[in-house]
Amino acid sequence: MLICSNDAFDSSTGVDSNASKPESIVNLIGGNWRLVLAASALALAAGVRLLAKHVLATGSAVPGYMLLAAICCGYVYQGPPFR
Repeated sequence: MLICSNDAFDSSTGVDSNASKPESIVNLIGGNWRLVLAASALALAAGVRLLAKHVLATGSAVPGYMLLAAICCGYVYQGPPFR
């Protein structure tokens, strides 16, 4: 998920272009960074749903807190305006 959203953020700000990074997911699908960002958000939502199912089954919220911390760290590392 982080790779997709990172490519979307890079493309939206103009960091990645076809010449500088042809292997970018956004460049591979034709330059639609909003589609890539939506797909990564969908993957995140699916993961959160699975985690919620696990938390309900086990009664432990620790994995949820760990996921929230990981998502925050990833966003601060790659997302605007923190880059």
